[in-house]
Amino acid sequence: MRVPGVFLQGPKGVGKTTVLFTVLNSCVRHTRWQSPCGPGLCAPNLRRLKVGGFGVKRVFSREGRVGLDMIDLLTRERARLVAIHPDGKRTMYREAFVKIGLPAIERAVRLADIVVMDELGKIELGVPLFTTAVLDILAGPVPVAGVLKDESNPFLDAVRAMPGVRVITVSPGSRERASRELNDAIEDLFTRYPQTPRQEEDSPSPGCPRNATTRTGSERSRF
Repeated sequence: MRVPGVFLQGPKGVGKTTVLFTVLNSCVRHTRWQSPCGPGLCAPNLRRLKVGGFGVKRVFSREGRVGLDMIDLLTRERARLVAIHPDGKRTMYREAFVKIGLPAIERAVRLADIVVMDELGKIELGVPLFTTAVLDILAGPVPVAGVLKDESNPFLDAVRAMPGVRVITVSPGSRERASRELNDAIEDLFTRYPQTPRQEEDSPSPGCPRNATTRTGSERSRF
């Protein structure tokens, strides 16, 4: 059975990831953990969803932003996706999609109620194993929620064209509206497509990607 997915899309820096995780953090199964994003928006029947998949998080040092890490939301494993050098140049590590991204979404299909993909863009074009898996999951029985870069390329256009995929636009003045639309879309998914109970696994909450800070060595990663 194909279950639709929902994605947020909008200009860079508008708050797409914040909207996504504010809604999802109100739905996580791990009730002992309190979201740093504040009060959630999910309906009561959605407050025990188990969230899996991946996020891409900014990494900072004393000198400023030094890169982006891809993180498995269930296991918290991470790998550097983008390194930002002092001269502003960037190095892409596409192997992160195979090392972290692919196992994360496959694990979420097995263990989670909803698969998060934050975010999908153009780097993935060089990793056909990953892009094929994303499209296969969107054609499958587990709901997907995520963020799309506000651009056109063959991969993102294929995601948008998948039957049942809904794209919600986020603009500077529409974050509250987008939050309500996303909440309603997720609630509708689980109302129309009841899920088989997933395997239990003691794993951390997905966390809020913008409002919380953790430290690893001399770097700190906001998520």
